Amino acid sequence: MDICMENRELSWLKFNNRVLLQAKDKDVPLGEKLSFISIFQSNLDEFFMVRIGSLYDQMLFYPASKDNKTGMTAQQQLSACLKRITYLNKKKDQIYQHILDELNVLGWGIVKYKDLKNKEDRKYFGDYFEREILPLVSPQVISKRQPFPFLKNRELYIVVQLESKKGKRKMGIVSCSNAMDQRLIAIPSMQGKFILVEDIILHFVSKIFSKYKIKNKAFIRVTRSADIDEDDHSLEGHE
Repeated sequence: MDICMENRELSWLKFNNRVLLQAKDKDVPLGEKLSFISIFQSNLDEFFMVRIGSLYDQMLFYPASKDNKTGMTAQQQLSACLKRITYLNKKKDQIYQHILDELNVLGWGIVKYKDLKNKEDRKYFGDYFEREILPLVSPQVISKRQPFPFLKNRELYIVVQLESKKGKRKMGIVSCSNAMDQRLIAIPSMQGKFILVEDIILHFVSKIFSKYKIKNKAFIRVTRSADIDEDDHSLEGHE
């Protein structure tokens, strides 16, 4: 009798899919649905840190080695995993948006700064940024001659393309973590509505890099292989 063996990594992704499906179950309360979304994402981070990192190393150093259960090389396993993860992430985004839509019906929701219409709200968050956020951030400006700094694992950053008065291009990086003790900030004029603190930082990032013109800006987040020692500063410049 033939025995069907499933790859361990793909089997684990099926397990995480079952976690995600809990966030879609109509019998699960909305708050718990959000918890399942968070658990799914945390599990996926751990999967990248431990399993994807290990498979990547195997692909580099032992490319011909095969899984003894399924006969798949590390590259084949990586390709299959990443294809599945792309699908799961799209599915997660759809489920999360559906949860947000349900919360909006109940009067709760997250609003983007750019969508704020009330001038008093905009002034409130401008003052909030100056008072509560700006003193906590530690921006870095990097030129081509400087090594790229070591970014902390699973930490949210804003990366900014800067232009000096002389037209020289540089990169700015600011961590959002120091200002994230309170991530959801209530909007004064909109009961039950909140704005994410990182969205406030992104909007006012020009005040952080006030000596430069902002050309582009974006969020980034690194999920690093568990095999990399975060205290090994020799990795700087090799991100």
